[in-house]
Amino acid sequence: MDGNDCIGAVTAVNALPNLPDFINPGFFFLLELGACWQLEYLMTIYFCGLHFHAGQPPTYPDNMADQVPKDAARLVLVNYPPEAIYGESITALAASPLHDVITMGPEMTQVK
Repeated sequence: MDGNDCIGAVTAVNALPNLPDFINPGFFFLLELGACWQLEYLMTIYFCGLHFHAGQPPTYPDNMADQVPKDAARLVLVNYPPEAIYGESITALAASPLHDVITMGPEMTQVK
């Protein structure tokens, strides 16, 4: 759940996997609905971030680990509603390698 999401708008998740066929690109889950979608190339999912949601990373069979190309990656872009970006809240910008969230405060999103 993203408590800072806008109650009147939706979030969009865009998937851009660059993975060979033997790698499962992962799923996006809307837990309250009991629904999930496989994250395929150029897929966009619109949902309300105020509901429980989760994502699964790409996975591959153990016996194929040495065959994973070095450029295999899945990019997921999260587009927040304008209220979340231009409001007075702190917005997540990116995830750091240390599992922290890099944030943007109102001073970075509101040009005056």
